[in-house]
Amino acid sequence: MGGMQAYHWAARCPDMVERVAVVCGSARCSPYNYVFLEGVKAALTADPAYQDGRFVAKPLIGLRAMGRVYAGWAMSHAFYRNEAALYAQDYSRGGFEWVDCNDAQNSVVAFLRRGEQPADLVLVVCNFTPVVRENYRIGVPRGGFWRECLNSDAPSYGGSGQGNFGGVEASPLSAHGREHSLSLRLPPLGVVMLKPPSGQ
Repeated sequence: MGGMQAYHWAARCPDMVERVAVVCGSARCSPYNYVFLEGVKAALTADPAYQDGRFVAKPLIGLRAMGRVYAGWAMSHAFYRNEAALYAQDYSRGGFEWVDCNDAQNSVVAFLRRGEQPADLVLVVCNFTPVVRENYRIGVPRGGFWRECLNSDAPSYGGSGQGNFGGVEASPLSAHGREHSLSLRLPPLGVVMLKPPSGQ
């Protein structure tokens, strides 16, 4: 962790650095990583201790949330490798589509990740508050049963186990400009990922 920062610091302060040896790093950040890092930042700054651009007390809730984000990241490497939607089009506009990035009141964002094949599709919904969101409606491009394939609030990640009990059937109710939608239970300070039925 910190390879890009090491490159940046060495380039920005050449008078202070004779040599830099970055063991694991990249000079370019993928769009996925920007979203991930913003998620970690949002988890920390959603803590009530964050006021007026700084922490006025130890952010215990934010640190727990950030820990769950990182635990999900660490435990999801195999999941990530198996889901082409999460990596196949990292550097293409076709790999990312906002579903809703305007719900500041509830601090929820939702987006789709797409692979190169139509079947490679994952819905990602992030709740950046310590409140469970019940019956939260998200528009989706397909009907059928959407399987919950990742939940950062799962007990295996140290979470409380709030979620959608394996998945949700899409309703023919339009939302977010899409013909179908899901009524989700969003875990507190958590991320859920759902996949549509295969073969659609």
